[in-house]
Amino acid sequence: MTEHGPTSVEDVTVVGGGDAGKLAALIFQAEEPSLNVRVIDDPAEPPKEVGKSTFSSITSILHDHLGIDRENFFREVTPVWKHSVYFEDWTGEELFTPFDLKDVFDMADRPLEDVHYRYRNDSFETINQVSTTDQKTPFVEEHGGVDFDRPYPYVAYHLNVYDFDSYLRELLEERGVEVVEDRIRSVGTDGEWITDIEGEKGTYEADLYVDATGFGRVLASELPVEFSEYDFPLDAAVVTQVPIDLEDIVPATVIRTLDSGWTWQIDTTEARDLGYVYASEYADRETAERDFRERHDIPESAEVTSYSFTSGRFDRAWVGNCLVAGDAFAFVEPLQATSLSTHAHIAYDVVKQLADNSWTMHEGLRRIVDGTVDEYWTEIYDFLTAFYRYSRGETPFWAHMRTVGDDADWAAYEDTYQSGAGFLLSRSKADRKITFGSVFNVYQTDYTMYDLGVPIDLHESGDVEVGDQTSERIEDLGNRIDRVVEDFLTYPEVYSGEYLGEPTAEGEDPVDGTDDDKFLT
Repeated sequence: MTEHGPTSVEDVTVVGGGDAGKLAALIFQAEEPSLNVRVIDDPAEPPKEVGKSTFSSITSILHDHLGIDRENFFREVTPVWKHSVYFEDWTGEELFTPFDLKDVFDMADRPLEDVHYRYRNDSFETINQVSTTDQKTPFVEEHGGVDFDRPYPYVAYHLNVYDFDSYLRELLEERGVEVVEDRIRSVGTDGEWITDIEGEKGTYEADLYVDATGFGRVLASELPVEFSEYDFPLDAAVVTQVPIDLEDIVPATVIRTLDSGWTWQIDTTEARDLGYVYASEYADRETAERDFRERHDIPESAEVTSYSFTSGRFDRAWVGNCLVAGDAFAFVEPLQATSLSTHAHIAYDVVKQLADNSWTMHEGLRRIVDGTVDEYWTEIYDFLTAFYRYSRGETPFWAHMRTVGDDADWAAYEDTYQSGAGFLLSRSKADRKITFGSVFNVYQTDYTMYDLGVPIDLHESGDVEVGDQTSERIEDLGNRIDRVVEDFLTYPEVYSGEYLGEPTAEGEDPVDGTDDDKFLT
């Protein structure tokens, strides 16, 4: 076995041409255009026919780091701007995961009073939440037009998977990234090092390989890494699409629970994507499809497709000269739509680390990256755990789900939350083992626990004195939120010919910019 010391990275081969692979290639190319970046895309593996939901961090990757023009992206991909995850029925409870909750709390002059008033009056309204219920986009009309470069900032996307895939492919071609259509047949290895990969059409060599083959794990399966399953029994899904009109779009991923899992609704501008994620231990395929069709009133004429997956992760993300990325590295389950956004951020972090190390791979760098990736996925697992530990379903599946996280020190986090640290600054919880901050923020976690009935003793007691200044500020903020959302455009308005329906005529003067204070931030 050959010993490999520090190695310069000049050639990068990404195996897997889905959105994770294409984004990884674009991120490498954007950071260092002199790199020779190649994507090997298996044409026999088309994108899954499932609407793509994302988390709010994806917008900074696409538009800030990759420099993708927003208006062009909107015209070509026609996304839905996602304001939140809306749990219409989570074992009998209604709750939201808005992206802008932290912004609301950061405006508090007296945080403890602010939390106490909101807790006692159930006053956690945000722009995201109201925009979801009012079915609004994040744009306002000013001076006869819309500045698409400056939407309300705390949004993510719902994407038609084919439109998004085509857009990324065209972007790769524009930026000089080679895309090779081939199927990998074998992977040559020397210990932890990949020597070459052989496809049906040729053999490929690179300094650094990226496994973005999803659950196929084409490269990772040939390397000496250990895969550990999470304690989530969810392992299957049934999905379908039904027609939708623009006026019916809900700008949030809508969640509803069933006996053996939960269903999603992801509205795009072209269809309503529906799915049921369930545990095959508690429901067979036939039962799952029957319950799914009944829950969403899906006609028998609508075709339902089935998928299976394994919830778990590898012990290392960077092995030798291979970075295991996206679903190939880890997958918990799709409740918070973190997969694509997390992968993009991890790829960005890795590339930045490589650039800081003069594009040289070495063992110290691999350990740093493995630690970073571990933090991301631990946080995702911990956040998802909150929804299940405090759920109230009475079926065997839901009883099982209330046990997840028993090995993750959740009891200590819950004790800290209940003692009075809930919704307060994360530094007040520095001694906990449960961590948040890379993907989610502590407010989202605590808001979930609050909505699911986990009490905070300090605020249950009513012993905190709230001054008039605090209560008046919160009430005024609620009125301002309603006024802001009232001015947001609807989907039929945005996707009409006046705005995104037809491109702006060449040479036409741009719309005047909007004022920074048009939102609350």
